[in-house]
Amino acid sequence: MKKGDLDKAIEHHQHALRIRLNNVGSSKQDLMESYQHIAIIYEAKGAQVAASGGDYDKGLEYIEKSLNIRQHNLPNTNQTTIANCYDKMADLYRRKGDTDKAVDYFERSLHLRQEVLGASHPNVADSYYNIGIVHCSKQQLDEALQCFNNALTIRQETLGENHPLVAETCNRLADVYARKNDLDKTLQYLQKTLEVRVNHFNGYEHLDVANTLVSIAQVYRSQDKIDSALENVDKALLIREGKLETGHPKITELQQLKQQLNSEIN
Repeated sequence: MKKGDLDKAIEHHQHALRIRLNNVGSSKQDLMESYQHIAIIYEAKGAQVAASGGDYDKGLEYIEKSLNIRQHNLPNTNQTTIANCYDKMADLYRRKGDTDKAVDYFERSLHLRQEVLGASHPNVADSYYNIGIVHCSKQQLDEALQCFNNALTIRQETLGENHPLVAETCNRLADVYARKNDLDKTLQYLQKTLEVRVNHFNGYEHLDVANTLVSIAQVYRSQDKIDSALENVDKALLIREGKLETGHPKITELQQLKQQLNSEIN
């Protein structure tokens, strides 16, 4: 829905609400319905404003209005909906660079989800994952590891070992260990990422598999294991040549990397 359409929708529902508030015959259900519509539109408007113009403060203002309506005028609002509002606010704070506020609201979302959904729900894993990302941006690597490990445990238990989100979480763990310069752990989690992706995509033909192979090659290169690096680059190059057009930058990138590795052997 366009910005102007959202503005008109808010105006329409606010007008309906005023009529219902002034009408002694209006039922509580009618009022709740108006508040619900307004809350949903404010939430949508907040996301739209932030996405289109990067005006995160304005986006936060609208989502806070939605949250305020839900908390004060819709007492029966599902708490997971409140958690989702916290999530959206946290993401906007993260994007505007206020990492402390981002962690605060992601943690509010986490605690609500644990309370309502249970400690092992996939949405709880999402909250841990989001908090981990913010800790990474703050270079709080041990805290990030704890969050990503919590997310990984839940996702493996609830989604299965070969789910894409399991691969994504393993990849994040590899990135954190790389920042800590623990190459053995980095390699361990990249290989786990590769295993999950190969199983999920039923083989070595997906570009995500190629990307993981390149990451593994870079770690081997850092360990001076050039033969192993070349082996993974060759596998990744074969995938990209099969999926991308001739001359694609991603193919050229690997051809150049292969040349560099061969020169390091020689």
